[in-house]
Amino acid sequence: MRNAVLRWLGLGSACALEVLTPRAARAEPPAQPFRLEYWAHGKCPDADEFSLRLRARAPALRPAVDSEPAVAFYAELAEGNGSAYGRLTTRSLDGREITRDVGGPTCDDVVTALALIAALSLEPGDARPPAAQRSTPSPTPPPAPRARDAEPEEPLD
Repeated sequence: MRNAVLRWLGLGSACALEVLTPRAARAEPPAQPFRLEYWAHGKCPDADEFSLRLRARAPALRPAVDSEPAVAFYAELAEGNGSAYGRLTTRSLDGREITRDVGGPTCDDVVTALALIAALSLEPGDARPPAAQRSTPSPTPPPAPRARDAEPEEPLD
C-alpha cells in the first residue's frame, strides 16, 4: 500500500511540475538558421517581406548569425508585361541544391508561392549542424544471403 501511495504522489508531482513549468523552460527543438539572398525587379515585395512569409510557414526558422551553418535560400523575382516569374534555389547543409521556378499573374503571388516552396523544402535533419549529421550511426546492413546447400531441403510435416 505504501508503494502505491508513493507512486501516486510521484505521478502527481510530475504532472504538477509539467503544468507549472513555464513553456519557455520546456525543451523545444532548436531554431533552424537560414540565410536569404534576394533579388527582385519591378513591384515585387522586398527581402524582408519574403522572410516574413517564409517564417510564417516555417516558424522554427531564424536568421543565421555570423558564419554558423545554415540552410540557404536564393530567390530571384521579376515582374513585367502583366506577369511575374520567380526562381528559388535551396541549398541544404550538406550542399544539395534544389531549384524551383514559378510563374504567376503578380509578383506578390509568386513570392507567396516561393515562400511556401522554401518552407516545404526543409528537412528535419537540416536543423542539425553537419558534424551531428555525420555522427549519426548508419543502419546495420541486412545479413548477406546464405549459400543454399546442394541437397534439397526436406519438406516439413
